[in-house]
Amino acid sequence: MISANPELVKRLLNSTRLIAVAEPGQDALTLLFTGLVEPVKIGEKKPTKDPMAFLPLVEKDGYLVPGCECSVILLEARQAPGGKLILGYREATLTRKSRLPWAIAAVLGTP
Repeated sequence: MISANPELVKRLLNSTRLIAVAEPGQDALTLLFTGLVEPVKIGEKKPTKDPMAFLPLVEKDGYLVPGCECSVILLEARQAPGGKLILGYREATLTRKSRLPWAIAAVLGTP
């Protein structure tokens, strides 16, 4: 799994667009950033050490974690002043594995 290597994820985001795909019902963004971004306890104000300036978050068990509640996501990163990354993204929900080509076409913006 690519998320086991946080440095590889950062390098990929810095160089190109990245499509992350998870099993139907799983969150692709959560799986991708598991080793790269630490969960933040809701209400806690402390500076983060992760490389992201903007990242979609979802609430899970009292923590904010990277997530989009989607199975397929296309990420495009831009460097922000200060060196952090700002992520632009398009997402699609994968209800069945057989719908993967449709979901990829949806995030790429192709008919």
